[in-house]
Amino acid sequence: MNESIIDFVYREDVFSFMVRHAQYTESFADDKDVVVAQTLAGRYDICYTEDKNEGMIRKTLGTGAISSASILLGIDSTLHLEAAGITAVASQPYLDLSGQGVIIGFVDTGIDYTQDIFKYEDGSSKIISIFDESQKSYNPPEGFNVGTEYTNEQINAALASSNPYDIVPQRDTSGHGTFLASVAAGRKDIDDFSGAAPDSEIIVVKLRTARKFYRKLYAIPDNIEDVFESNAVMVGVEYIVQKARQLKKPVVICLGLSSNSGSHDGYSLFEEYLGGVSNLRGVCLCNACGNECQARHHMSGRIEKGSKTAN
Repeated sequence: MNESIIDFVYREDVFSFMVRHAQYTESFADDKDVVVAQTLAGRYDICYTEDKNEGMIRKTLGTGAISSASILLGIDSTLHLEAAGITAVASQPYLDLSGQGVIIGFVDTGIDYTQDIFKYEDGSSKIISIFDESQKSYNPPEGFNVGTEYTNEQINAALASSNPYDIVPQRDTSGHGTFLASVAAGRKDIDDFSGAAPDSEIIVVKLRTARKFYRKLYAIPDNIEDVFESNAVMVGVEYIVQKARQLKKPVVICLGLSSNSGSHDGYSLFEEYLGGVSNLRGVCLCNACGNECQARHHMSGRIEKGSKTAN
């Protein structure tokens, strides 16, 4: 392969999948023209190959291909603090639950880091770092082959600038990630709004939207932007876990994403990886579920005898 790993994994005509890390992985990759871009949790290899090799890879992996290929996830709807019972719990004087000493990580659409609810009283940011997977960089975070990392120092420099996006160009064009971060970790503002854990720190992962190959594979309309590959989610989770370990702090990871694809039995490598992360000491993994009511994926009805269709 003449191009770099970073250039290759950002191509649109790439099929991504994962396999359990083993001694044969390297020879398998060389033999099948596969790039092993990263190993997560020491157990899962994130692999890429040209989309023309998809059939061959699926045939080689056999039934394992079902649990190895990426699936697509979309963002879920949102809930209010009162509906979740957060306000009542946070107001209890004996609990003192403010999130101090805890990190909350978000793997989502990014964050509007310029908002005041993500700043301390002195104007500095409570965001430890932002890992933007959508921004290709030839100097990604250590141990990663995708994305651009923005540190707290860079974010603070951006906030002090008249043109912050010249320094940290990451933006949340959807607003979904910003909303979740506000509800979970926003500090009190002039309207007396406060997130559930206002004294917590934040780590943000902005996901790269799904490449054209997967959008075509899963028949995703072009006008739907917030669709992401499961491999990208796994990389984002791994980044947050590693950062929390470096800082020696407990972390809550928020995934406001869901999908109707996958094994539905807990045995896909994606589910297995997330299950393993949730069992790590000092890590709490929170995943939204059941919030796609407006998508109408499920229905019920009655077809009368002799009829071929029903409304």
